[in-house]
Amino acid sequence: MEKRKERVDRGIKVRADSIYLLSSYEEILYLLLPRISLFVFFLLFPLFLHFFPYWQKVFIISCVFILLGLVFDFLTNFVGLVCLGIAFFVGVGGYLSAILNTKFGIPPYLCVPIASFLGAIFCSVLLIPTLPL
Repeated sequence: MEKRKERVDRGIKVRADSIYLLSSYEEILYLLLPRISLFVFFLLFPLFLHFFPYWQKVFIISCVFILLGLVFDFLTNFVGLVCLGIAFFVGVGGYLSAILNTKFGIPPYLCVPIASFLGAIFCSVLLIPTLPL
């Protein structure tokens, strides 16, 4: 399959070099199929994870780091703000969730919202003095 080399932005001043004309369903599927297959994989993978507890832990830790990376990327690229306080929020929320689950026996589907709320309050109180900076 041969890709078209014709550019859409002829005569248009743009900063992006990746604007190309897609004219057929084959070209659109060529670009969307890897993304859709990865999305479907991540949706179906947890269904089979209960057979492999080690890979379940690896998958969960990877997803947490992926979320942290996405949030940091969003803040630095789109907002222009470099803030490492997000790691503090995630760490406190994670520890609170683990403590509520192990020490108090609260089920995980209740631990996560409670820990998120309590962690947000705790971190906000501790970070208020740093707001003027």
